[in-house]
Amino acid sequence: MSLRWRLTLLYASLLVVIGTVIGTAVFFTVRAGLYQVLDRWLWQAAQDFARPYSEHENQKLPGLHDKTNKPPDAAFFTIFSQPLEQDQHLDPSPVVPVFTEGIRSLSGYRVAMIQAQNGYWVQTARLETQTQATLDAVLKFLLIGIPVLSIIGLGVGYVFVGRAFAPMNSVAELAKRIALSGEVHERVPVPIGKDEMVHLTSTVNAMLERLELSLQRERVFALAAAHELRTPLTKLLARIELTLEQPRTILEYQSALTGLQLSASQMKRLVLHLLTFSNSGQLLNPQRLDLANLALECSEAAEDALQAKHQKLELDLQSAPIKGDPENLRLAIGNILKNAVLHIPVGSTLFLSTSTSKTQSILELADNGAGVSETDLERIRLPFQRGLGLQNIEGSGLGLALVDSVVKQHQGNLELGAATQGGLLVRLVFSKA
Repeated sequence: MSLRWRLTLLYASLLVVIGTVIGTAVFFTVRAGLYQVLDRWLWQAAQDFARPYSEHENQKLPGLHDKTNKPPDAAFFTIFSQPLEQDQHLDPSPVVPVFTEGIRSLSGYRVAMIQAQNGYWVQTARLETQTQATLDAVLKFLLIGIPVLSIIGLGVGYVFVGRAFAPMNSVAELAKRIALSGEVHERVPVPIGKDEMVHLTSTVNAMLERLELSLQRERVFALAAAHELRTPLTKLLARIELTLEQPRTILEYQSALTGLQLSASQMKRLVLHLLTFSNSGQLLNPQRLDLANLALECSEAAEDALQAKHQKLELDLQSAPIKGDPENLRLAIGNILKNAVLHIPVGSTLFLSTSTSKTQSILELADNGAGVSETDLERIRLPFQRGLGLQNIEGSGLGLALVDSVVKQHQGNLELGAATQGGLLVRLVFSKA
């Protein structure tokens, strides 16, 4: 049985239970009301007939026993001068009298019994036929109405459950189409409102959008990686072919092998960067670290490159605790330092600082170089993309893409902008530990 039918039957069952409870309450409320009206009338009539006997003890008033003086709605009025001795001028008692004051049901009659002050007993009785007929009509209405209402509720519930499940069916159909085609460009129609189905479809669409972007990124990455690997491989093969064209001296072979070793080392670095980039989606065994210490280690490792270009590095390092992978974070910080050293002019100055806010730990690297145009800021985040005029600079083109991936692995943000010193500002923002 489908979930739709199970929920519909549950809804209908609840409706039957609620209808039965309400119907029972209505029946007993109507019954109590009808008997309350009848009892009030019988009691008042008995009191009216008993009053003359109370006011004129041992005195029979004219016309009191005349049947024509009874109220027109009366059924039976009987006066007993003493127990089991009834006045014959009025109606004979239709039931065996009970000489106790009160109202009760006896043999299909509703009977009220009152004792006057002179000892006479006044009994009023009325058939319960009309009251019972009314109750039977109410009961019949309820016995027919509740099943009819349940059937209507079953149909309405089936329709509404179907409408409520429509977004889920859309999600299932979309997932089936994606599984068959492998394309994730489609989206689930978002229903109107603010209920759980709207949240579900919006979440699924957001997931599909991120999945599509991820797949597009992977396709672009695969194509770019193939292109970038093809170039050093081509150079490597060309050098090997050139070396093997004719016999050479030992020195010439050594020189050729040195060149081949350089090409192989470049390929190795590129492959290592690709592996780090592809494996940076999940953070395993995070450690408590300080960005200031990591920045200091990376700045010391970059000293030779800075001296080679006569560049300065000014440090302003304050404790900035985070949780993360120390190797990947060193790789990310080292990459932004390496990129800055490569891309800014000789003699420039870099400014590396760490700081904290209430909830964040921040690392900033700024320079006083030419900077990057706003149109290139987002593009240089992508794998194998570089700013204008930087195509001939040594590097794999994975620097900022790798940094961005590592930062996202740590649930952080990579922010690029213009530095107050005139160059590029790179900010790595993490949650404070």
